Amino acid sequence: MKVRTRRILQFVAAGLFVALLAGAYRFWPILTFDDGPFLSEPYLGSVDSLQVYSEVTLHRFGRHAYSLEARDLVAEPPATVLLLRSPNGVALWQRTLLHDGPLGRVRFHRRARFTWWGGWAVPIDPEFQEMGVLYLGPLGGLKNYFHSW
Repeated sequence: MKVRTRRILQFVAAGLFVALLAGAYRFWPILTFDDGPFLSEPYLGSVDSLQVYSEVTLHRFGRHAYSLEARDLVAEPPATVLLLRSPNGVALWQRTLLHDGPLGRVRFHRRARFTWWGGWAVPIDPEFQEMGVLYLGPLGGLKNYFHSW
């Protein structure tokens, strides 16, 4: 009976922990002086012929979790398609960033960091805007981004 009770308590504790992380992910970052949050939309075209402009590896507890690529979308004004790949190279999603003005090409400024709520904060440096941060969820989904004003 003690083993069963302990397992039930562990299950409940794990569920509460996941619920706390999900709540934190939904509202993080809640206080910032940067512009945003800005969103994205799916890119439906092929990215095979687009040149990789910038790339960052996302690690979870020291292990390779995903690769995030910024591909140069040849357009006027210049734009970027973000592509997330699994460790074995399978493309999981491709998106373009939405903004009220032109962003230009987006370069990843430095190494992404794994955050306390289970996702990633990726510093970005858009060509026509100030530097900012791109937020990805625990499963690699693109949440939103902010940039300085």
